[in-house]
Amino acid sequence: MKKTIYIFLILILSLSACEKKEDAPQNEVVSGQQVENDQKALSSVYDDIKSSAKNELTVINEEAVGDKFDVDTTKAEEFIFALAGGESAEMIVLVKSNDLDYFEEKIKEYTEKKAAEFDSYGPEQAELLRNVNLNKKGEYIICAVSENAEEICEKAFEALAV
Repeated sequence: MKKTIYIFLILILSLSACEKKEDAPQNEVVSGQQVENDQKALSSVYDDIKSSAKNELTVINEEAVGDKFDVDTTKAEEFIFALAGGESAEMIVLVKSNDLDYFEEKIKEYTEKKAAEFDSYGPEQAELLRNVNLNKKGEYIICAVSENAEEICEKAFEALAV
């Protein structure tokens, strides 16, 4: 009986050792969208740069992005819109898209509208909005409204390796 069990175990172990292992997947899924392994997902980039913001930012959901920025989010492959609350105009926007001009226009419209709102009670925040740091490289657009806007954009593009 013991001999039969040992033979059975050896047979199972030999078969499992011969099983072919799959290669690592070429793509990974992030938020329902495929991202090439050699490119960082925008959520990971955001995690790397959010500490450069002066205020705590909240990432808003797809519906809120559409409402606040009047944006058709289906034009983006991937996006992060993070805003400060209260009396701060600080924000970080990261978008991967083939239609960067569309997102550039929508972000500019938003910052101009918010700057006008801040004029009456937060002129320094209105000035930050008017001096928005908005940069495009490859298929990415990075927007930062912050005292550290330039640093945020540089870190983001560095993390994206574009």
